[in-house]
Amino acid sequence: MIDLNSTRIKASLSILLLIVLCLGCKKMVQIAEPSTTITTNEVFSSEGTAIQSVASIYNAFTANSTFSFGNGAVTTFVGLSADELQYFGTDQNILKFQNNKLTSDNYYLLNSIWKGAYFCIYQCNSVLEGLNASNRIPVNTKKQLTGEVKFLRAFANFYLTQLYGDIPLVNTTQFNATDNLNRTSQNSIINQIESDLKDAQGLVSAGFSSYGGRRIRATSAAVSALLARVYLFKKDWANAESYATNVINNSDFILDNLNNVFLQGSQEAILQFQIDSTQFPFAIIEAFNFIPFPPGSGNPNYYIAPGLLNAFEPGDLRRKNWVDSTNYQGTFYYYPYKYKTQFGNYNVKPDEYYMVLRLAEQYLIRAEARANGAGTGLSGAISDVNEIRSRAGLPAYNGPNEKDSILKAIVHERQVELFAEWGHRWLDLKRTGAVDAVLASAKPTWSSTARLYPIPLPEILANPALGQNAGY
Repeated sequence: MIDLNSTRIKASLSILLLIVLCLGCKKMVQIAEPSTTITTNEVFSSEGTAIQSVASIYNAFTANSTFSFGNGAVTTFVGLSADELQYFGTDQNILKFQNNKLTSDNYYLLNSIWKGAYFCIYQCNSVLEGLNASNRIPVNTKKQLTGEVKFLRAFANFYLTQLYGDIPLVNTTQFNATDNLNRTSQNSIINQIESDLKDAQGLVSAGFSSYGGRRIRATSAAVSALLARVYLFKKDWANAESYATNVINNSDFILDNLNNVFLQGSQEAILQFQIDSTQFPFAIIEAFNFIPFPPGSGNPNYYIAPGLLNAFEPGDLRRKNWVDSTNYQGTFYYYPYKYKTQFGNYNVKPDEYYMVLRLAEQYLIRAEARANGAGTGLSGAISDVNEIRSRAGLPAYNGPNEKDSILKAIVHERQVELFAEWGHRWLDLKRTGAVDAVLASAKPTWSSTARLYPIPLPEILANPALGQNAGY
């Protein structure tokens, strides 16, 4: 058993490990040459340092106190692109997400999303190469770490291809192999994601005992959950239903009380990212940015768009527990309130961790797969929808017992259940073909080509072989 009870990276070791992991980041992630370094052989010369190298990848998701790929950027900027969120401020780089008028020189497009995701991928590739080359790490440990890293690489690639379409497929740290890399088709990227996850499935542990009970590292359930999502996007209904069922039937997970869902230790959590309690705001960055200061009377940085606010049915407990408001200069603004701690305390264990994968999504994946003919069909789909509605204090679905009506109910539940989480609404609108109809109605500035983000201009200048998406 791997002892991972203390996975928060010590500052000095983290810096050294990240230096090593960044050595291959030459093109898509521009990293200054370090003045102090250690060799990859030294990092993977022992089990302890190998474990820490993988923990450093998780740490990189949430270590930044500003928006980054794994720390609020996807939820916030992609939520603005959809019909979920609106921005109160005047930063044009942010407003362009909301108005679907992105340009390839957008600061956040490059630094918060593209570079952040590819930085994760480069780290994963570096660790995989180190693990493969080392003969000093116990076999079981090497398998576990390899599985976790392949999961994280798949996770980053999933968001990159959903946001940008065809992207470079980077499976090495070798500079000469990535210098002028062309983009790979989205179908091939999805196949690589599926391959990584299938590899990971047989390598990672089944439970959380190795992690002190905390749900902060990828287990077989996390792999199954992401596979279920991938198959949903592929419209492979049978596999989506099967993998979601694997997670739903796992006794480690239940639909938790609404106010417990986003806490550290939530029984609904399949995977959470641990928060660094030594870095301001010592809490979830989304809570820091969504909750006005002072609460109740300050202006919000981001608030819920009218379409989402009106989508909640009367009596929906999610509206009561996951949405709050502020009265700013006589106008009420409503904002996401899933995370409730705006400021934590230095070096005190946070009460909330950043939710990555949770059980409710799996019920909704299975419901959609069943509505499309998998498993127990329409009756099973209705049963899954009712699990979600019951937890929200709503009556059971009572619409027509036919496919289109049930799918419409599932879309509705996804909208009000998964709002302000990892861009679900934006991705759902695109994969279901509803994006043009919905956003053309909600936004006068909508253009169909905005469904894909532009490849960042500095990346094209560094590598003209990348080309650009249509409309930019």
